[in-house]
Amino acid sequence: MMKNLVVGLILIASVVSPSLHAAGQDSSQTSQSQKSPPVPPVYFDSLLNGLQILIVERPGPSDAVIGFTIKKGSAFDLVGKEGSADLLARLVLRGSQTVNDRPLSQLFQELDTKADVLVTLDMTRFTFQTPVKNLPYVFPILAEILTRSVFPETDVTQVKQQRLAELRQANQSLLAQAQAECMKLIFARHPYARPVEGTAATYETITPADLSRHHRRFYLSNDSILTVVGNVSAQAVMQLIRPTFGAMRKGKVVPSTFVAPTPPTGIQIKLFDRPQMREAAICVGYLTRGRDADSYLPLVLLNQALVQLLQQSANAFAPEQVTITNSLNIHRLAGAVTITANAPARLGPTVLTNLFKMLERAREISAPELSATKSSLATHVAAQVQTHRQLADQLQDIELYGLARDYIVAFQQRLDQITLQQVKNVASDILSTTNAHVVVIGPAAELAEPLKSVGTVELVK
Repeated sequence: MMKNLVVGLILIASVVSPSLHAAGQDSSQTSQSQKSPPVPPVYFDSLLNGLQILIVERPGPSDAVIGFTIKKGSAFDLVGKEGSADLLARLVLRGSQTVNDRPLSQLFQELDTKADVLVTLDMTRFTFQTPVKNLPYVFPILAEILTRSVFPETDVTQVKQQRLAELRQANQSLLAQAQAECMKLIFARHPYARPVEGTAATYETITPADLSRHHRRFYLSNDSILTVVGNVSAQAVMQLIRPTFGAMRKGKVVPSTFVAPTPPTGIQIKLFDRPQMREAAICVGYLTRGRDADSYLPLVLLNQALVQLLQQSANAFAPEQVTITNSLNIHRLAGAVTITANAPARLGPTVLTNLFKMLERAREISAPELSATKSSLATHVAAQVQTHRQLADQLQDIELYGLARDYIVAFQQRLDQITLQQVKNVASDILSTTNAHVVVIGPAAELAEPLKSVGTVELVK
């Protein structure tokens, strides 16, 4: 039986621009001035093989967006085979592979269909945009390429060579390197510490047999989500899905049995010696709970409120060139708050000390600051479901993270219910000034001794 359900929105964990609303605006004014964006009814169904299906009939462009999310990402790559999920996804969309003896790239071109894939720690997501009139031809192709588990060695070799060249040519900024090292410390033995794309060394070890094994274990109907958004009817789309994706293999869902990361004891500083450098790259990192935790929204508000505080901290060093930024990366099982800074090496230890003072200040966020942050966040959220693609992504995220299906409708209500004390509690629990992971990249001869007054220093040559 068909059942219409109104579903909600998952927030993108990112820093949002500071609000331009008056600082004195209170939460009741925010509630009245901001309304949750309208969302069409969502048809929810599932196949006998366990595949979750969400369909939204939404007037607008003649194109439909099809999203297919596998609820497993790079966190499930085998040790020493990091990059398997990334490589497999690239092979699925390899344009030269054939369907009914015709190249996939040619079929997509003839059907005016665009395809892309996103692999994260938690998921593998394929997205296809195609004219509604071509859906009867597109669905059989998608079912074929997503359920196929054979990958010719020649294709694997060619895609590996292309990806290895990209990895070796990648020029990661100093701040990005500091943040990556910080993530390794925050998540320790947990797979979240590893890069999604793996490394050149691990990529080289992946074989066609490894990819077939990964496909068999994780490309399962009962661990996937299929979403269609466009000017379509649920009845018509279901008639296309059942005979195509109904044949997708069902299997035993692999559980998440990873060793949970733990917070540090004391200020642990890992100093990477770069004698030739005249600058210092700094990253301060904290472990958080996963995406479904009650602390998530207060943490998002806190993270956004930090933006102005960090800017004030950087401005205090003018005319010296000091930049400070923050980011929030929340995954299914755990997350991280990171604060990165770039400064002249001689100022590195002072900048780090000032960062901890700023974090103390963050614990005393004011009611006007929180109100302005709520208003800015509500505006940001409303902008996340404007296009078919945005809505499809958000619907899949809601299912992926097990959020309530009224999330978007009740979002403003949830936001209004967050109190100043809740945000302060999150700041006190997470942004510790006595227990933190710190990574510093710069000249050790200039940095090591001053940093010892901040915390325990481990030197890496």
